[in-house]
Amino acid sequence: MSELWDCYDKAFQKLEGKILVRGQEATFSADEYHLVCDVAVRHADGTFLLMQRDYRKEGYPGKWEFTAGGSALQGESPEECAKRELLEETGLVADSMREVGRTTIDENHSHYVVYMAVVSCEKDAVVLQDGETIDYRWVEKSELLKMKEELATWRVFEMLPELEILPKLELFSTDKIEWLFFDVGSTLLNEEKAYLHRLQDVAEAVNEPFENIYEMAIAFYRENKKGDLEVMQAYGLPKLTWYKEDEVLYPETVLCLEKLSKRYKIGIIANQSLGTADRLEQHGILKYIDLVVASAEEGVSKPDRRIFEIALQRAGCRPESAVMIGDRIDNDIVPAKKMGMKTVWIKQGFGKYWQIRGEEEKADYEVHDLKEVLTLFE
Repeated sequence: MSELWDCYDKAFQKLEGKILVRGQEATFSADEYHLVCDVAVRHADGTFLLMQRDYRKEGYPGKWEFTAGGSALQGESPEECAKRELLEETGLVADSMREVGRTTIDENHSHYVVYMAVVSCEKDAVVLQDGETIDYRWVEKSELLKMKEELATWRVFEMLPELEILPKLELFSTDKIEWLFFDVGSTLLNEEKAYLHRLQDVAEAVNEPFENIYEMAIAFYRENKKGDLEVMQAYGLPKLTWYKEDEVLYPETVLCLEKLSKRYKIGIIANQSLGTADRLEQHGILKYIDLVVASAEEGVSKPDRRIFEIALQRAGCRPESAVMIGDRIDNDIVPAKKMGMKTVWIKQGFGKYWQIRGEEEKADYEVHDLKEVLTLFE
């Protein structure tokens, strides 16, 4: 049976009821496109996965490629396609995955959606696909950049901040920075599952499809609002349960803290319920942290400047010798800048949807994960 694809127009809008058939591309009209997903893979240790194409392949036989990928099947979302292709072509399941770019190639009638997947598996867990791949290797960024022109897939390079050589600004020199303060949620701990769990509870409470509730929350986040809370308020619901057991470390959390704690003092400034230090201990990362200042214990929450003052006073640190690293522009970046601290916006979780609307909201640096934080300060 022929492979079926959803049909999209040039503006990337799905044409409901219109189906395309693989192998019949020559019959597609000028405004008919199908979806293709590419997935680049980075290990938590910072190396990147390359796969060698089978010599029997028609396109680029024997070439090394930087991405797994293929066409989305009928009914698949871009992320569903990316996860399937990653599993089929490498045998790997991502710890986290984010969209990094989109592009269109008219002559192929193709919309490309590119993802970066992060894994923390054993490196020999890669599975070769018969007739598709014959070898694999993990390479450092420096080697990958040297191979750019030799690879079968190259368009992803311009979409990945990980492949940029980040300049180490003087403001981050070791003789000026003494303390690195981290937020907790969506900075050191991945809260995605907890947010989805809460939104699923909303959907069940109001008898709406989860997809509708999720899209509604995303729309609020893009308006610089707390999407999950806004959705609950819109439906007249009380504040539903937050499942802390769903919180997990990001793949790079331990490596980042372990390395940075050897060069800097590490602190926490976070809006958290009682017991933050105990939870960090349970996650195995409290040993890297010198100071925990959390809202429940202090009786004051971010963005109130007093919680930052408490942290700096206990650390014995001047604001200009400290950096605040967090996912929230309103709670982390703006108040820390007003205090005179340096700032790093880590674009993880729903905080990544924040729309910058003024100079006071601009962080000194924007990064996408903790590996990039480590690159800045190493």
